[in-house]
Amino acid sequence: MDYQEAIRWLKEENRKLADVIESVAVLSARRGAARRRGRRVMSAKERRAVSQRMKKYWAARRRQARR
Repeated sequence: MDYQEAIRWLKEENRKLADVIESVAVLSARRGAARRRGRRVMSAKERRAVSQRMKKYWAARRRQARR
């Protein structure tokens, strides 16, 4: 196999791989969109932070309603 033939073969393989990579990327994008639906799972630390924020929010609302 001479160099020119090897280069042609490698370029053809490269084109085939690029096609496969593009196909996988399209499939991956479709799956990623479907996976994002629904609720996100929160850690205990995140839930605690949300709880504290909401307690502060509702306390301010109650104070404002009393005025």
